[in-house]
Amino acid sequence: MGTYLPLIAIFISIVGLLASLYKQNQDNKENKRQTLEREKKSQDELIGREVAREARMTKLETKVELFWNVVETNVGQLLKSPTHLEKDKLLDKLAHKELNIEEAETLRSILTDEMQLAGRQNGLIAYALIIGRLEGIIYELRAEETKKC
Repeated sequence: MGTYLPLIAIFISIVGLLASLYKQNQDNKENKRQTLEREKKSQDELIGREVAREARMTKLETKVELFWNVVETNVGQLLKSPTHLEKDKLLDKLAHKELNIEEAETLRSILTDEMQLAGRQNGLIAYALIIGRLEGIIYELRAEETKKC
């Protein structure tokens, strides 16, 4: 019986060692599971914020586009005059979104010159809005042209 005692002690030690390794393994698995859950929650929060940001951007784009549509059509009509047919023709093209780069630059030049005249104080806001829109159109048309090249 005395020879079995060391074997039993070794066996109990091995079982204890295996039990502690099993416990560590289970703890590691639980830690990994919790870490994965936290990461998934963080990813879900990031996705939620990105979706909300995308929705806000879409709203903003829509509002800006509506604003510029009003400027192009209605404010442009305020600047028409029977004495300047080329400007009127270009303002009509602006309202119908048919301007090319050269026409947009020509209209911008005409309106800038008119705005600087002393007698045009009443329509400064209209001029500023249309000139600002023309700057945007020219920028967009140049960007499209650059993409084609």
